Formats: sequence, C-alpha cells, structure tokens
Amino acid sequence: MKKLISLIMVLCIIVSLGVVAQASPSGNATAYCVGTNYASSSYSDIDTSACAQYAATKYSSMGLYYCYNTVPVKSALNGSYASGRKYLTSGIVFLDGHASSSVIQFNYHHSYGDYACGVAKGTSNYSSGSFYYWGLGNYALSDVALYVFAGCNTSAGSDNITSYAVSQGAKAAIGWYTSVGTTSLSQWLNRFNDKLSQGYTIGGAYAYADSFTYNDISVKSHYSYGDAAHNPLYYINASALNSPESEERAHVLIDARQDALQTIKAFLQKKEATADYFKYQSTENDYVYYDCALNYLDVQTNYAYTFCIQDDSILVYDNTHDASAEKICERIADFRGRITDESIMVQQKKERQNFLETVDGTVEELEQYLLYDSETDSFYSALKYIATDPEGLDFADTLLYPIEG
Repeated sequence: MKKLISLIMVLCIIVSLGVVAQASPSGNATAYCVGTNYASSSYSDIDTSACAQYAATKYSSMGLYYCYNTVPVKSALNGSYASGRKYLTSGIVFLDGHASSSVIQFNYHHSYGDYACGVAKGTSNYSSGSFYYWGLGNYALSDVALYVFAGCNTSAGSDNITSYAVSQGAKAAIGWYTSVGTTSLSQWLNRFNDKLSQGYTIGGAYAYADSFTYNDISVKSHYSYGDAAHNPLYYINASALNSPESEERAHVLIDARQDALQTIKAFLQKKEATADYFKYQSTENDYVYYDCALNYLDVQTNYAYTFCIQDDSILVYDNTHDASAEKICERIADFRGRITDESIMVQQKKERQNFLETVDGTVEELEQYLLYDSETDSFYSALKYIATDPEGLDFADTLLYPIEG
C-alpha cells in the first residue's frame, strides 16, 4: 500500500520526528551503498558511484557502520560483515543503477563477467543473459529500516521490487515508477540523504528534495512503501537525531479547490513580468508537482518555481536563486545575437552523433535544447535521453556540453 505522507504544512514544511512510542530497536546500525560507473572508453553510460559514496558518508554521520561498493561483483553483493550479517540486510540499503520493476543491476565499465550482477525480486538466484541476480527473498529483511532502489521503474506497477522489499520485512522502501535521469536523481538523492542525516523522517526528507527544480522532473516520480513517518534510526536504535523540526521553504499560495494550473499561472502573472515565457512540467507522487521555469528565445533556464498541490492548498517554492528574470532575458538575448543558429546546430549534430555511436543500447527518446545556468552564468547544449540496455533495462540522463557565450 502506498504511503500518503505529507509533512508540509501551512507556511512551512513541518518535519515531525514522529517518536510517539519507543520502537523495538533492531540494533542493526549498518548501511550498505552500491553504485558504479557503467561507462567505458568505448561506451557512453551513467555513473552512480559518487552518489553511493555520498550516501555512505551521510549514513556514517548518523552513527551507522557503513560499507560502500563502487566496483560491485557477484560475490560482493552477497557478501557479509565480520559479524556474519549479509550486506543486503543492513539497516539502510542504498542501490543506485540500471533497473526495472523487478531488478537492479551493475556492470562496472561494461566489463561483464563477475561485474554483471544485481538484485532481483523473488526467492530465486538466477542468471539472465550476461547477468547474475541474487533473489531478495532469500534475505531476512525484518531488521532493515530503509531500502532505496534508485533506478528507472523500480516502483512501476503494483508488483515491483520496492514493494517486495517491504513485503519481506523491510520497514520502508522507495523507488521510481518511470525512467529517471541520473544527474538529476543524484542531486535529488543527495538532498534526501542530507535530510535523513539531520533526523528528518523519510517522508520529510523526500518532500524537501521534491521542493527543488531539476533538469529532469521525473526525479519526483517516486513511490514509497511501508513507514515513511519515521527516520530510519527510529527502527535501528529507537532514537532520532537532534535536528530542526521545520524547513521554511514554502508558503501557501491559494485555495487549491479552484483550477490548480490556472491558479499557478495567475500567481506567476502577478509576480513575474516575464510570466508568458515560463514552461510548465508536471508529475506526481503523494501529490501533484508543477515545475515552472523561465524559457526565453528557446533557451531553458534554471530560474524556476516549484508548486505542490496539497488537498486544499498550493505550496510554492522559490527556486530562482535570487536572480533577476529581466537580466536573464537580457543575457540570453545578447547570447542569441552573437551565437548563430548554424553554429549551435553544428555543435548539437556532433554531440548527437557521438552519443548515438557510443551508447550501448537502444535510444528510446532523445531531445536537444539550450540551457542557461544563472548561478554560473553559463550556457549549455543539453542532450536528454532515455535508452534501453541490451538486457532490456532503462537508463537515462541529461548531458550538458558548454557553449562559449
């Protein structure tokens, strides 16, 4: 059953630590984090290794004994701590890689062999194509406080690997129900783990991460199962970290019983002289989210607002980075006046050809556009893609190539 957890209240996000009764502590003060660099000298692919390492440092700051693996092999996934506890039964398990609704897999530098390994829903350990999978149902998960399945489609459908972990005893799990770009997902996961390490509940941590704007809005297309109303430490040692109990990033916009999108557009018309140039994207998890970013002269920007539609209220998050929309438009107009469309098309053609020649799999979707980052005053040619690897698993990302401007 999906958990509908909202810790965002009027005028601020209220993150309740939720400790109303003592839990029976598992004492399982361990964390296991796995990611890898799939790319090689011959193939373009995603790299999740830095995100796994960052997660490990944050779980360490929570007092957990951690182990992270960025060059996973078959035997290591089924490995154990000195105590004999299996890594896949740690207090927090964080897996970041190519995935589907039933598996998550790793393949360091496209090396295959023992590097082609993963974890699957069910009780069977089995080989499929070039990969070997350990069945998650063979592990005792009752002492696991949180499973993170950071990959495409891991919570897709009603019967998926994320819900399966909870059915096998894990207290909570989170996954994504669509294809999700790796760079944006890493940014989202880092914010999520930042807040977990500060004592926020699982629901509070992902609500915080959702309040930002990303190049790929699908990072907010997640579902959680089990108990998201506590921090993982509640189940590990029946405690919570000392932390702020609120994050004042949002305020109530207006009554949401009216047409939500029209209400959002009216808000922007009043607030922004450039409102007619905003581009709208939406997704949903516990709630519906709209990301609205300035798009001027066909140049996307990171000057944006995020809106969260909750029951009878719409919450707005200012992600404009204290920049000026008018000055951004002036900067873009200057750029467009100096950089010809022809030169941009030549650059994008080369980027597209190089990507298509090196990607190991079938490209399902590919989009190219221009992006301006107001925080660094930088222009980029962006290539956003969704691809399917030879095993039929999705991977996705947005690649940024600098444009001198």
